Amino acid sequence: MTLVFVLPVAFSQEEIAIYNLISRANDPLTVWATCTLPTCADYTTIPFGTDPDPIGHVRYHLNDVLNDGRVHSWVLETHPKWVDNGLIEGRYRVPVYVPASGARL
Repeated sequence: MTLVFVLPVAFSQEEIAIYNLISRANDPLTVWATCTLPTCADYTTIPFGTDPDPIGHVRYHLNDVLNDGRVHSWVLETHPKWVDNGLIEGRYRVPVYVPASGARL
């Protein structure tokens, strides 16, 4: 998935910033974690790129066929902890400029 941020700058011009969540998923600053809702008392960070694991996992797939029937060259798979109300979270901590007036997706 690629998110496009439209950021306002001086003189009413706009700048488009591309932030590719797939390519940044294994960035050293990106942190992945899983837990069980509603309390997340069992909040645990998990490494990127592991095989499926009951605690949860996040990894790349190459050339996979998805629900649309097409082959996608690069896919990010995320799977929460294997329990009811499992949650997975990715915190992308790379610097992104967001002006004080905000940004939109």
